[in-house]
Amino acid sequence: SLEVLRMDGEGRLWRKKVDADGDARYEEAFGAGCALPCAHAPPPAFGEEPPPVGARGLIKRFTCRVDTRVIKPEKGVSAAEARRRHQETQEVDLVTLYADKYLEDTYPSLLAKCMQRAIPRRLKATLDFDYPSDFMPRAMRDKPLEVLALDLDMDLAMRFDSTEPLFDLNEMNLGGFSSIAQMENDARLVFFVRGDNGFPSLGTLELRSLRVEANALAWWDVFDGAIDLAFKKDDPPRIAWDIEVALGHARLPLPDCIEDTFLAWLTGTVMRSFNRAYPLHIAIDPAGASSSEREEQDGEAAGGEACSAPAPAAVELPPISEAEQ
Repeated sequence: SLEVLRMDGEGRLWRKKVDADGDARYEEAFGAGCALPCAHAPPPAFGEEPPPVGARGLIKRFTCRVDTRVIKPEKGVSAAEARRRHQETQEVDLVTLYADKYLEDTYPSLLAKCMQRAIPRRLKATLDFDYPSDFMPRAMRDKPLEVLALDLDMDLAMRFDSTEPLFDLNEMNLGGFSSIAQMENDARLVFFVRGDNGFPSLGTLELRSLRVEANALAWWDVFDGAIDLAFKKDDPPRIAWDIEVALGHARLPLPDCIEDTFLAWLTGTVMRSFNRAYPLHIAIDPAGASSSEREEQDGEAAGGEACSAPAPAAVELPPISEAEQ
């Protein structure tokens, strides 16, 4: 199991505990340099005095830059023609179609047919063929006029150890599509991989900084509230981070070639798997209401339909005098 811990300025790790009454407190998980969990008395609960590590402010500096460009249909193609083309290919696997055409044009006929049958679709999506500029995932082709296609150039940086920037803001030419936030706090983010069912704990992982540069495509179905995100195979995402991995209760460190290089490459490989053939599907709420609010509204609507109309209230009129008659 994965547990989120907080590290203070002295290198001590703290975990958050909530008792039966709902009172939260931090207790020390490991002492600084201690091989076994230290038997220190837990710090007081919230409200008696400040906790040793703040519950907020784990991200010391966050910088985000996003440049967007709307993808338009090809020149000379009307909106009606583009819609007809997408709707006709709604049930067609265009990725397999383009990949098979690429194999047919690149290799001899017999070898191409064998490769078309043997290569799975996920590997076909990585072949060096070009997609049309107005390509859409299959799930978005039923109502193409309601889909907004975007070309995104993103640069995201987070620091968990200090407020110093990861790159020169002037050189990046950050404009109106950027956001910078800073937080002063000594707490740092640490993940603890706990062993269960007799397996030993693997150790801790401290994420100090993370930077992601990526060029991606996004298809936003405005009315259905869904986004499909795909990274370009000709310009894969670039990841740079600074992490500290410690094994076991003794917290033995790993070399930087494994911590910063291999794990970053592995994460980039996972991100590249979200391509045009297998985009990352993100469900959003177009109305901005939470699920509990929607359920409450649906329940009220259903209850209102099921309830019978109330009987009209009886009103007693005053008696009419003989003069009024």
